[in-house]
Order: sequence, then C-alpha cells, then structure tokens
Amino acid sequence: MPTMAAGSATPPCFVIFTCLLLVASSGVNCGPAEDEAALLDFATSFSPRSVARIALSRLWMPFRSATNATPKHCSWLGVSCAPISFRVISLSLTPSTLRSAAAVNQGPAASVPADAEQIIRALSPLSSLQSLALPSLNLSGILPISDVIRFPKLTYLDLSSNNLSGTIPASFCSYYPSLIELHLAFNQLSGPIPPDIAACAHLRALTVHDNQLSGHIPASLGRLTQLEVLRVGGNSLLSGGLPAELGNCSSLKALGVAATSVTGSIPPEFGRLVHLETLMIFEANLSGPIPPELGNCSQLVELYLFSNRLSGSLPPELGKLAKLEKLYLWQNQLSGSIPAELQSLKRLQSLDLSQNYFSGSIPASLGTLATMSRLFLSANFLSGNIPVELGNCSMMVGLQLDRNLFTGSIPMALGKLSNLQLLFLWNNSLEGEIPSSLGDCQNLQSVDLSWNRLSGSLPVELLELQLLDKFLVMANELSGSIPKAIGKCRSLNRLRLAKNKFSGPIPAEIWTLQKLTFLDISENQLSGRISESIGECTTLELFDAHENLLQGPIPTQLGNLHNLQSIDISLNRLTGQLPSSLGSLSRLTKLKVQSNSMSGCIPPELRKCESLTTLDLSSNSFFGTIPSALGGISTLSVSLNISCNKLSGPVPEEFENLFALGELDLSHNQLSGSLDVFARMSSLVSLNISYNVFSGPLPDAYIFKSMYASNYAGNPGLCAPSSYCNAAIRGRTRRRKAIVGFLSGSVFLSFLAGLLLVRITVRRSAKARMDMEDLNDLGWPWELIPFTKLSFTAAEVLERMVDENIVGKGGSGEVYRAEMSNGEVIAMKKVLRAAGKGTRDCFAAEVEALRTARHTNIVRLLGVCLGNRVNLLLYEFIGNGSLEEWLHSHKRALDWDNRYEIALGVAQGLAYLHHDCVPPILHRDIKASNILLDGRLHPLLADFGLAKFAHVSSPETHLSLQTMLAGSYGYIAPGKDHTIDEHFSVNQMHVRIIQTCLFYQ
Repeated sequence: MPTMAAGSATPPCFVIFTCLLLVASSGVNCGPAEDEAALLDFATSFSPRSVARIALSRLWMPFRSATNATPKHCSWLGVSCAPISFRVISLSLTPSTLRSAAAVNQGPAASVPADAEQIIRALSPLSSLQSLALPSLNLSGILPISDVIRFPKLTYLDLSSNNLSGTIPASFCSYYPSLIELHLAFNQLSGPIPPDIAACAHLRALTVHDNQLSGHIPASLGRLTQLEVLRVGGNSLLSGGLPAELGNCSSLKALGVAATSVTGSIPPEFGRLVHLETLMIFEANLSGPIPPELGNCSQLVELYLFSNRLSGSLPPELGKLAKLEKLYLWQNQLSGSIPAELQSLKRLQSLDLSQNYFSGSIPASLGTLATMSRLFLSANFLSGNIPVELGNCSMMVGLQLDRNLFTGSIPMALGKLSNLQLLFLWNNSLEGEIPSSLGDCQNLQSVDLSWNRLSGSLPVELLELQLLDKFLVMANELSGSIPKAIGKCRSLNRLRLAKNKFSGPIPAEIWTLQKLTFLDISENQLSGRISESIGECTTLELFDAHENLLQGPIPTQLGNLHNLQSIDISLNRLTGQLPSSLGSLSRLTKLKVQSNSMSGCIPPELRKCESLTTLDLSSNSFFGTIPSALGGISTLSVSLNISCNKLSGPVPEEFENLFALGELDLSHNQLSGSLDVFARMSSLVSLNISYNVFSGPLPDAYIFKSMYASNYAGNPGLCAPSSYCNAAIRGRTRRRKAIVGFLSGSVFLSFLAGLLLVRITVRRSAKARMDMEDLNDLGWPWELIPFTKLSFTAAEVLERMVDENIVGKGGSGEVYRAEMSNGEVIAMKKVLRAAGKGTRDCFAAEVEALRTARHTNIVRLLGVCLGNRVNLLLYEFIGNGSLEEWLHSHKRALDWDNRYEIALGVAQGLAYLHHDCVPPILHRDIKASNILLDGRLHPLLADFGLAKFAHVSSPETHLSLQTMLAGSYGYIAPGKDHTIDEHFSVNQMHVRIIQTCLFYQ
C-alpha cells in the first residue's frame, strides 16, 4: 500500500477498515476519530439525491475535525457523545429534522430508497452506541443483522416507517442482547413474530404494528415482565387467539392488537394487568363476552374494542375503572341495558356504544358525568325519553342518539350545552316542537333531526346560529314558512327541509348564503316564484325543490351558478321557456324539470352541459323539433326523457352519438320518420317510442327484439317484419343466419389474419420510430425516482409506453401494462403536468398521498418517472379488474362472502388513511371503479388524484371534508338516503361508502 503524503486527510473508509481489524483481532475499542469517520461513511452511504445525503452534506461535512484536533462530531445534528471519551452513544435522524435544519425542500427526493444493511454496516465501528433512531428514511432490504453488524450496548433501536422486508430473525436478541426498546412499525416485514424475541429479557417496548406479519402472537411474550408497550396491530394476517400468558406482563401499560385477524375471546387473565392504561383490540374478529375482570385494570384510561363480534351484556364491573376516559365499543353485538354503574366513571370523556343491540332507556345518571364530551349511542334499540339530565353534561361536544326508538320531545335542557357542536337525533319517534333553547348552543355546527314526528315551526333562534354548518329536519311534520332569519346563518353549508309541510315562498334571504352548497326543500307546499336573486348563491351545488307549488318562469340567473351539479324542480307549476343560460352549467350532471307547464322549444344550448348524465323534460308542453345538439351530449348515460310533450319531426341522426345512454323515452309526442337511428344506439337498455307517428319497419336490432310491444304502440305507420310474428319461422331464420354467418365469418377471418400479418410487419418499424418520436416530443431527459428497490431503468419504462400496452384510460391519462425484462409486471399511469396555478396537480396529489402510505388495502406506488411535460406513476400491477367490472359483468359473480371481505378490506384501507396517516388523507373519489381486486379478490384502493390532506387538531376531531364535491356526484348521495357526511362519524362513514360501492349497482 503506498504511503500517504504528510498533511493529507485519511479517507474515512480506511480508518473504519483499520478500526474493524483492531476490534476483530485484539478487542481494542475504536476512538473518537474512528467514530467520526464512521459517521461520514454513514452519510455518504445514502443516495446523492436523498434528503439525508443532501442535509448531512450541509450539516456534517463542513464541520469535520482536523487531524489530531478535538473531535467536532459530538456537536453534529442528531449525534450525542459520552462526556469524557467523546464516543458516540446516540444517533437520531428524521426527514423532518433534516429538512428544517438544512433547509431542504420537500419533494420526491425525500423517498429515494437506501439499502439498510449498507447504512447500518457503516455505523459498525460505533461500539459504544446505545441508541439508534432512523425512522422514515426509506431504508429498504432485510433487517441488518450479521456477525459484523453488532451493537452490544444498544438499548434503543427505531427503524420504523421504512421499507424493510423479510422476516424478523429468530436470533435477533443474540445480536442486540441489551435492547430495552425495539420499534419496527410501518415496514413490510413478513413471517411470524419469533417466539425467541422473549430472549430480550429487558424489553420495555416492542412495536411491530402495520407490517405484513402472520402467524400467532407467541405466548412466550408473557415472560417479558418488564414490557410496558406491546403493539402488533395492523398486521391483517396475524391470527389465532390472544395468549392468556400476556396477563403475566405485569408492567404492561399499552397493548395494541387492532386491525388483525385474531379470534376467540378476551382472556380473563388480562384483568391482572393492573398497570394497563391503553387496550386497543379493535377491527379484529374477537367474539364472546367482555370479561368482567377488566374492571380490575384500575389504571385503564383508554379501552378500544370496537368493530369486533363481542356479545353479551356490558359488565357493570367496568364502572370500577375510575381513570377511564375513552370507552369505544361500537359495531359489536352487545345487548342488554346500559349499566347505571357507568355513572362512577367520573373522568369519562367519550362513550361510544353505537351499532350494537342495547335496549332499554339511557340511564339518567349519565347526566352526572361532568367531563363527558361525546356520547354516541347510534343504531341501537334504546327507547323511552331522552333524559333531561344530559343537559348537565356541560362539556358535551357531540351527542349522537340517532337510529333508535326514542319517544317524547327533545328536552329543553339540551340548550344548556354551550359547547355542543354536533346533535344527531334522526330516525327516532320524537314528537313536539324543536326547542328554541337550542339557539343558546352557540357552538352548534351540525344538527340532524330528520325522520321523526316533529311538528310546529322552525325556531328562529336556531337559524341565527353563526357556526351552524348543517341543518337537516327532513321527513317530519313541520309547518309554517321558512323564516327569513335563515339569511343570518352565514356558515350554513347544507340545508335539508324536504318531506314536511312548509308553505309560503322561498325566502330571498336564503340566496345570500355564500357557503350554501346543498339545498333540499322538496316535497313541501312552497309556493310563489323562484327569485332572480338565486344567481347570488354561487356556491350552490345541489338544488332540489321538486314536488311543491312553485309558479312562474325559471329565472335565467340560475345559469350563473357554475358549481351546480344537480337541479330538480319537477312536479311544480312552473311556466315559460327553459332558459338557454342553463347551457353554461358545465358541471351539471342532473336536470329534472318534468311535470310542469313549461313550453317553447328545447334550447340547443344544453349541448354545452358537458357533464350531464340525466335529463328529464317530460310532461310539459315543449314543441318544435328535437334539437340535434342534444345528440352532442356524449355524457348522457343514465336517462333522457322528453316524453309527454308536443315535439314533432324526426329524431336527429346525431342521437347515434349518445353511445353511453341507457334509457330513452320519447313517448306521447308527434315525432315522425324512421327508427333506424335507434338501431345504432347499442347502449340502450330501455326505449319507449309509443304514441307518436313513426312509420316504416321496426329495425332488426336487439333493443326492438327485447322491448315490450306497449313501448312502440300507438304508431299506426309502423310495421313489423314477418319474422317477428311467428316464433317457429323466427327460430329457423336465426339458425340459417347463424350457419351462413359462421361460414362467412370463417372465410373473412382467414383473409383478415393474412392481411394483419402483412400490416404488422410493415407497421412495427414505423410504430417504433413513431413512439420514440412521441417520447422525444414529451421532453427529455426522463428521470426515474424509485420509492422502493427497482430493477429496471427509465429507458426500459419508456420503451414499454406504446399503444399496444394500454389497458385503460382514466381522467388524467392512459394506463399501461408493462412487463419488464426481469419478468416483473407493473402498471404505468401517464399524467400531464399541471397547466398553471389554477390547475389541480393530480400527479403531486397522488405522489404525496401514496409515497409514504403503506397498507395492504392501498395500491403500492413503486416510483415515478419525470419528464418535461408528462410524468409517469409506476404501480404494482393488479390484473384482476376493478370492483365495478365485477359488479356489472355478467361473466363474473361475487357471492356475499366475497362482497363482505371486499367491503371490510376497503373500510380498513379508509380507516388507515383517516386515522393512521399524519395528516389524515381524504381520498375524495371512492367508487367501485377505483377499487382494484387482485387474484384473491383482495381489494386495493387506487386513483388518489383527487386526494387531499385534512389537518385535525386532535384524534377526536371530526374531519372537515371539502365543501367542493370531488369525483362523481352519484357516489355522494346514494339512493334516497342522506348524504354520507351528514349522518355519520368518520368511522361510520367507512361502512356507508362501502355499502355504496357494493350494493348500489
């Protein structure tokens, strides 16, 4: 080896190698200089584009020690040293601290993977290391354990929120015998939890939640008598029963087994955990009763057992838990009465017993719980009156008693709840008037009293609340006029007064509400005109006033409401023409004005409603011809109904462009001409042309062969081919056609095959040149940024971005199936870059939402490929189609067991996004087409282009959804039910969304 020149710096790798030789041969400890060299080698082990490498090059490299000088590494960010020896005893680095300290901008570079073994090996000379924390640095590969990588003094190890894979070695504790805390959560570790982990006898914290671990929870963990925290939740393959031996962990303070497949009952031995403060076993498969012995866990503060199959009654012994603050038992099979002993829980803040089978009345003694802020008893069989005593719970923020059997009136005493924000009493049998005292609840934001028997008028005091966001009283017996005071409710976003007996005009003050998005005043007795000032309510997205007594013309100012997505003013007494200004409503998906007295021509400007799916103009007096422009509304997919008018002339040939239309009703008009255009509308499943003056033969198309005769009756000029009249003749004709068709088809296919062989040979070289030219047009150079270990290059990705590989098209671009040279199959989604400041960057939204999200029910983002004008998102390929395809394809069938498992999986994915991600992620476009199924029908959430982050102040805070509807309007309010976010807490919302996907076909 050549000698080094005097004064030259010794390379860190040389120092480390020398140190390792000394340690291996003579047991001599490395010194501070070797520690500093190891840290520098550690820093350079990261990718040059990673946040860690960029930050450490700014924070460490410029401050390295000079030769024979006092070591400077002890003052480096994240490094702690022993006071005398200057040996490194602690290293703690996170992306957030690195970014803020080094002013590194957040971006895709933050997720460049790093090899865990290489990173940890660089730290091997730190023989005095006691604490190592490297969370969220995207370390990949297996857990770094070998004879070279040993830290005999290590007591704290945190490698959570990385991309580690493989199993937890059975010999783990032999390499780290002094471990006190081990944190491996949020990785991709698989296999069982090794029973030998109990050899780490000093363990106080073991967190391996949110991985892909399987097998049973080892009973040997019961030997860890010093263990204080055990979290194994979020491993959906973890099964078997809860070991009774865990009751021997006498020091245990927190036990988490949530979101697993554990079965059986809760062991009574858990009652011996007298230091237990938090017990989380929700979203599992637990059954049987809640053991009364849990009442002996005197230190218990939080008890989460929701979303299981627990049965039996609620043990009165739980009343002994004097420190209990949160008791969540919703969505189980618990029954019986609510024990009065709960009144002893003087520190109780949240009680959620929703979605069970509890019966009887609410104990009045619950009103003595002065600290209770949330009482959720929805969806049970509780009856009797709502206790007046609940008005004494001065800290109450949320009161949900909906979907029960309560009778009597709403207590006036609820007006004393000055902190109340949410009041849900819908779907009971409550009577009497709405108490005006609710107007004293100045913090009220959401009120739902729908589906009761309430009577009287709306209290003015309630409608003057400045924070009221949602007010729903539909399906009651309320009467009188809508108070003008509603104009003072400046925060009102949703107002539903449908199915009551309100009369009088729609107050003009309602149109001054600048946050109102959802207005449903249907099925009342409202009269008068729709005011022209409706044009001032520019935030309105849904306007439903059907089945009233409204008169006069539709104001042209309705066309100023550019956010409108649904208009239903049918079944009124409206007159005049349909305003052409409605054509400016580009977001409109539903327009229903049937059963009025409107006249004039149908405005061709409706062609500009480029999102319209349903149009119903029936039962009016429209005349003239059908404008050909209607054939240009290619989004019309649900229904077009212009029946029962005075329309004449032929059906426009442009109707053949309505390639997605399912239902068409032209009956009871004076339309004439032939029916040939309908034969070219292949998507039709229902057609009614009765009582017109059509003439000529019925076309030989499937829609005419399957329709009832009544659907073309009343057209004396129509004639049916003889083949329609005689079934026997029709059968023989079909067989002849089939034989001739088969022979002709065989000859044609043979000719076509030969022609294709020639064309493919000629076009392949031209196509290859064309594809590469297209890629050049999209801008070079391309940059591949992986979020996990990838074995292919950007060039290989681009070579496969050809038309032959397209498997679908989304709202933002094509989706390609690409098989790489190593046999790996991925999905590539092409996304155009955002055009400007006002354009939502779907690419950034999807990357930001998925780059750190790791869950078995969320599609995995492998990386991104960046171009000048186009970006590519690289995913794992899920080749079994979407839930929408399975629900609507006659060739595929889902039994109810499959549907249940799919619903459960999607709900778990949503729960992870809403509760486990920080900040929570709102998908905002959940629908069947965005749920992919793998070969085992395992569901994965996809398409996060509309996702947003929700910032919440505490885990108890209800998420505040965006006021602008995202995604498809049809998935916001399924059927005749209320909208999802009006009636359900975030937890319950998961279930409702999945019901929409699975059962509303």
